[in-house]
Amino acid sequence: MIDIERKIKKCAADGMSKSDAARKLGLSQQTLSRMSLRAGITFMDRRERKAAAAKDDSADDKPVGMKIERARAILDRVTHPHWSPSEDYQILTDKTAGADFLTIATEMGRNRIAVEQRWQRLRIIPWVQDALLAYQAAGLSYERTSA
Repeated sequence: MIDIERKIKKCAADGMSKSDAARKLGLSQQTLSRMSLRAGITFMDRRERKAAAAKDDSADDKPVGMKIERARAILDRVTHPHWSPSEDYQILTDKTAGADFLTIATEMGRNRIAVEQRWQRLRIIPWVQDALLAYQAAGLSYERTSA
């Protein structure tokens, strides 16, 4: 099995969609589909991924499992001196719960636009909530790194 097929198989086993796997591997979706079909690799469909995610979410008592190094690598893209990991986590959880930006901003004592922009920045980072939980559990805050 060639290296790219091994990577495709790993993506499929991790429950990634074809589009996510193609993006990660730098392939077009058509090329990924062709290669996975030829190698006999199947990806979960949307319904199967949703069921697997619901099963994972049902374990409320699971401990924070992300290592600090991994969390730091994830949060490196969004660190900001005016925001803390706890504030970022609050924005994400409140917005997921259905709160509007004005309500969240008022609770935090911040500008609505600032909260909305921060949420836009955070929501696109994969695993950001797990990383924020790991940071909070370790009592860490964002650090400014010198370039």
